[in-house]
Amino acid sequence: MSELLRVEHLTKIFTSGLIGGYEIRAVDDVSFEVKPGEIVSLVGESGSGKTTVGKLILRLLTPTSGRILFEGEDITTFSKKRLKSDYYRKVQAVFQDPFASSTRSTSLTARFTWFLIRTFRSWTERSGRS
Repeated sequence: MSELLRVEHLTKIFTSGLIGGYEIRAVDDVSFEVKPGEIVSLVGESGSGKTTVGKLILRLLTPTSGRILFEGEDITTFSKKRLKSDYYRKVQAVFQDPFASSTRSTSLTARFTWFLIRTFRSWTERSGRS
């Protein structure tokens, strides 16, 4: 396993209305991977699904379809107890500073960085690889 996080065909559809409602496809077939030591920025226009992807990875929302693998395990199958005892000890959100994002001198990466996957011990140390 070379990746820390793998997102495969992630989709989130919100529905509105009881009868004759409509669907909002907030995230549509998103796939990417994050290797140990990498810093990730989600970049996109307003309303493109960046926040929704972050909430899905943090399991604050349940995906409509797709998989989210962390250290090779599909977190979409984790119980609330397992999320609290294992996953949330290793993963956290680092939110964007809204004041920094409006400054023209701020770099593009800093403007759109929403979250950063961080582990307390690197994958390499845990797996005994150097």
